Amino acid sequence: MDFEDKSERTERFLNLMMSNQDRIRSYIAVLVPNRADADDIMQDAATIMWRKFDDFRSGSDFAAWGVRIAYYRILYYRRNKKNNAVQLSEELFDKLSYHAEKKTQQSDDHLECLRKCVEKLDVPERELLKSRYDSGQTPKALADKTGRSLTAIYRAFARIYDKLARCVRRTIAQEASQ
Repeated sequence: MDFEDKSERTERFLNLMMSNQDRIRSYIAVLVPNRADADDIMQDAATIMWRKFDDFRSGSDFAAWGVRIAYYRILYYRRNKKNNAVQLSEELFDKLSYHAEKKTQQSDDHLECLRKCVEKLDVPERELLKSRYDSGQTPKALADKTGRSLTAIYRAFARIYDKLARCVRRTIAQEASQ
């Protein structure tokens, strides 16, 4: 593997890791209540993912692959923490692990659904959201910038949030019925 291949490999891994680490970290946090331990497991899992990145099949679900690696790191953690007073049974741990994995996938699906619904908004509505959340402008700053009252800005956000909520619910229901 030459330098360019290593550089491309590193960039590809980092892009995948950055876009999926929240889902992997959420999965770990559900199963490991101690934040410091969860952080250590996330770091261990990321190190293993990097070492085994050549085993990752391009085009497959990177987060699912990372969650599987995290699962084995959590098992290792549990074996080493057997002396703790509170320890879940294997059966309960497996059930919790399964539901945590499904929940993180569901959250990703809902987030993707929300992104699609945002794209369906009118341009002024998208711009208002972008100004608020991408640029970090306060509602007061948006009111000053647009010449609208603060109440009008809050009402506009309420209408947008309602529109998005209805779109997300409708889309999820449609996908569930298919």
